[in-house]
Amino acid sequence: MFPNMPLQIAFHREFPLAQITKIVGVQAVLDHLSGAKKVHIIDLEIRSGVQWIVLMQALASQNEHFIEHLKIIVIGTKWTAMIEETGKQLASFAHSLHLNFSFKIVHVKDIMDLDTTLFDRADDESISVYASYTLMSIVGRVDRLDHLMAVMRSLRPCAMIVIEIEVNCNSPSFIWRFVESLFFFGAFFDSLANCFQNDETSRVNAESTWFGSSIRNVLTTEGEERKIRHVDMNVWRAFFARHNLVETELSISSLDQASMGLHNLPRGSSCTLNVDEKFISLPPLSHHPLTLPSDEDSKGVQLVQNLLYCAEKVADNQYERALKFLNSVSFRTGTPIQRLVFYFSEALLEKITNETGRIVPKHSVHREDALEVVMFPNMPLQITFHREFPLAQITKIVGVQAVLDHLSGAKKVHIIDLEIRSGVQWIILMQALASRNEHFIEHLKITVIGTKWTAMIEETGKQLASFAHSLHLNFSFKIVHVKDIMDLDTTLFDRAGDESVSIYASYTLMSIVGRVDRLDHLMAVMRSLHPCATIVIEIEVNCNSPSFIGRFVESLFFFGAFFDSLADCFKNDETSRVNVESTWFWSSIRNVLTTEGEERKIKHVDMNVWRAFFARHNLVEMELSVSSLDQASMGLHSLPRGSSCTLNMDGKSLILGWKGTPLISVSAWKFQ
Repeated sequence: MFPNMPLQIAFHREFPLAQITKIVGVQAVLDHLSGAKKVHIIDLEIRSGVQWIVLMQALASQNEHFIEHLKIIVIGTKWTAMIEETGKQLASFAHSLHLNFSFKIVHVKDIMDLDTTLFDRADDESISVYASYTLMSIVGRVDRLDHLMAVMRSLRPCAMIVIEIEVNCNSPSFIWRFVESLFFFGAFFDSLANCFQNDETSRVNAESTWFGSSIRNVLTTEGEERKIRHVDMNVWRAFFARHNLVETELSISSLDQASMGLHNLPRGSSCTLNVDEKFISLPPLSHHPLTLPSDEDSKGVQLVQNLLYCAEKVADNQYERALKFLNSVSFRTGTPIQRLVFYFSEALLEKITNETGRIVPKHSVHREDALEVVMFPNMPLQITFHREFPLAQITKIVGVQAVLDHLSGAKKVHIIDLEIRSGVQWIILMQALASRNEHFIEHLKITVIGTKWTAMIEETGKQLASFAHSLHLNFSFKIVHVKDIMDLDTTLFDRAGDESVSIYASYTLMSIVGRVDRLDHLMAVMRSLHPCATIVIEIEVNCNSPSFIGRFVESLFFFGAFFDSLADCFKNDETSRVNVESTWFWSSIRNVLTTEGEERKIKHVDMNVWRAFFARHNLVEMELSVSSLDQASMGLHSLPRGSSCTLNMDGKSLILGWKGTPLISVSAWKFQ
């Protein structure tokens, strides 16, 4: 609230929006004091006072309506010496213009000490109240804000000019505050880099003091500890309505001056002006800190910000406001960001339909059952995905190596695969077993649990048997048919006493994590089989929050990384990319955003949640071997686009990501 004066002046000089807000604010004062002889300005937070120099110049240049007296009264709770110095400079400037001028500081220790009598208001004065970045420091303390409004009302001002930060970083949800502030401060940091190209010192000072403090305030404090609260115009409107404050039009003159000012100022072309009903918004927007395609930065940012705005409105049941944007989205093709926004918009439209019963326009996209699409995708697409997407290959390599590590020296190997899909991983296993110079196995048995899609699983079994035969491996394949996971029983697995059992759960548990009875039953059956190890591969994201906004934001970042990876990895196969996005990922997005409670058939949770669950069943996390980690690293090094993938250890588990965003976890567990 009281930054150093030289930095303020540098900021005003270099940052076009700082100049424009003062020009528009001063013009609004002039518009509402037209014809007044005695002008009384009450400035709630004066800082540098540059705006009153602009006002004096305008008053002095008037050919008519000369004023007899200009009085500026400033509220000061601290920093008295700085305010007094500002007053002296303003008095000197007024003297040079032959303006009759007075300056006074109303000293109060606390805003609650303010009283109408402290302002020396004369009956023939026209008063204007000027609140520039002031109310945000007391909006969280309703008693103080109410008291200030009561005092201001008693002064009967012609107008109250309010300049505030236009962002809502005051949500009780930390993740929502985080995302809002990430976009907002990202735009500011980009603007500073642009505007302070010739003054690095001031840029660094602004970032490390003003913006650093604001970011800490938003993200590290809760409740009353958060001294400054950024809220948007909708919040201000609601608050001001309580005090019978009516929003007045900004004049055409003020808007013209803003437009011309930006046209004439360096870097003004990067600034935008928008009128929202009766107030002007000047977002410092050209980029945000997320990585977007080079020519689509501003469009991508605007789309994502609009999408977040719509999600907030849907969460607040303000459907009409959301629909204005959602019905205009039609980017099923285009950049990854545009496609991502399209599918998320479709999900929001479907959620509105589910909650209101209204049929809202939707584009032609598939709406199959999420469990069917994600758990049993078509085989050709699976094989293509494995071939083109490096993380798909690496997870199988690490998973298979983990199986081998815990079956070392076994003569008879029994793999229980909870969800086989293409079975590519077992081709890798067979190749590894066949290439051994010692510890030859006598028999490899793979048992697969099948609740449906029997024909597809049988075909996979035939292909695996054929491949095993070509390697001269003694192999058997069996399907355990059950209608429901609750029908599983130990006796169905034909476990021989001399077999070494390993359980492989790849993207399986996410379909039953929300149904505790089934997951508990599965764990009990698995324990009874006495496996050497249980290998778990799962999506590494927590999109299971009871808060819709929490789920929305988490999934937006998560699927955003996946869409970006698909654009990179499927450059030469657009058809497969479109199929993956419009089936697997679209179904997953729908599942996360349009369903609640038991209707959400698939629940994505992260390693921390799995650890807590497995601990209940006395499963102990085991180290992944150096060999498996080396193979993962070498694999990414040799694969196309492997350089965009990341490997990180979380405890004893491996987290695979795309450009730093975690996507998949691989872990090994043993029953105690």
